[in-house]
Amino acid sequence: EFRRVLFRSKKKFIKNNEWFRKLYPICEMEKYKVIFMTTKKFCLPINLFYRMPFYIYDDKILKNSVVFIDEFDSSKKVVLDQIIENSLKIDIDIISLFANIHYVLQGQIFPKDLLREADPNLLDEADEDIRHYSSVEILQLNRQKFELCYNDHNIQLLLKSSGFKPEDNRKFLFDDGNYLTIINDNQKKYLKVLADENESYTNSLTAEKYRPIEKNLLQTMLKEVYGCVKFFARGIKFLSLNYLNYKNTTKTGYQHKYTYADALMTVLAAFNLNGENRDYLFKILTDGTYKVDNDERFTRKGFKFTEVEDSDQHSLQSIARPFNFATTPENLMILIAQSSRLIGVSATASMKTVIGNYDLDYIEFVLGSNYIHIANKAKEHIESEFKKTQTIYESINIKVNLIDDLNGLGLKCRIFYIINCTSVFTNWARKAIISGRFRRLWST
Repeated sequence: EFRRVLFRSKKKFIKNNEWFRKLYPICEMEKYKVIFMTTKKFCLPINLFYRMPFYIYDDKILKNSVVFIDEFDSSKKVVLDQIIENSLKIDIDIISLFANIHYVLQGQIFPKDLLREADPNLLDEADEDIRHYSSVEILQLNRQKFELCYNDHNIQLLLKSSGFKPEDNRKFLFDDGNYLTIINDNQKKYLKVLADENESYTNSLTAEKYRPIEKNLLQTMLKEVYGCVKFFARGIKFLSLNYLNYKNTTKTGYQHKYTYADALMTVLAAFNLNGENRDYLFKILTDGTYKVDNDERFTRKGFKFTEVEDSDQHSLQSIARPFNFATTPENLMILIAQSSRLIGVSATASMKTVIGNYDLDYIEFVLGSNYIHIANKAKEHIESEFKKTQTIYESINIKVNLIDDLNGLGLKCRIFYIINCTSVFTNWARKAIISGRFRRLWST
């Protein structure tokens, strides 16, 4: 089956089968000089079959190109909607993911081929802070980090909310300077996690009026869990690059080169995580969100939030689901402008509003001298050319007559009007019956 073939074999298959290229012309996208697509498609992952799906605005294919965005200002809504849709597709129980990774790290024995050392000069793409470690050291560091967090926050106990009123639809928003908390009790604004090993054997999640110690805040627990998962993702990238280099150094002559996608999927599979967890890690590693720091300015890096969910389908525990909106429409425009020449086309593209348009002041602030306004002379030229196209309408006279009776309506519309909008038929039930019969008669 084509979907099960390795990426490197797919490229050869596509090259040797013209029918496939005609059926899926997008597989030759990298050869095209001119590409037309909708704004929504521009924000969706592109799948060329022989490489990992990628976002065109964050890929080398865009480098040194010229990008035109028509109706520039109104495209913001499309871009924003797509960012939200892409982010909501990732639905993961972050605490369960953490626990599964921890159990694998503690008990799994990994094959020697995964732990072999490759030339460190070939690991430039690995994250800088872990590049100088060996594969064995990477695994050991992850074991230590996960073990510490697991014990500090009693991850062996299920998280379970207590004392909340699901029937109360009111929600209150609290801001303590670091986090926003949305809860349905206006007297309590802190979420506290405390191990109850004597009675319920759970990590009890409660709403508190007064701030608990830092360790017992839900935000603290989730922040450390996120940190471990992100560090693990960086380790997976290192191991994948290391394994990729090892595999390619063992190949000779005509043999196909191993790809990063193949290596990444191989390494993730070696950790025996379920499909949902593998898909999540694969996504954050390929789109780069594993290294996003949401403490930076919102306009550039978006934001993230965690939903704590209770359900009859998992009534013994509450599930924490993270949602990471790792970018914004303004940031996408900046990324595009930094790798290509971006031209926004619209009569209202320069309007100073952040509701129906991008935050142009912020984009100009980031791009600096690379942000170019249309010169006044060019504006005058455009206005002159536009007026020339409108001269034909000067000789056209349109006369309007007001229609204030039924004479301006067709026969069908007049009959409907008499039945429904006059006092001829006063009984509403009889009016509906007659109207229905007339529709059926008219359609035959």
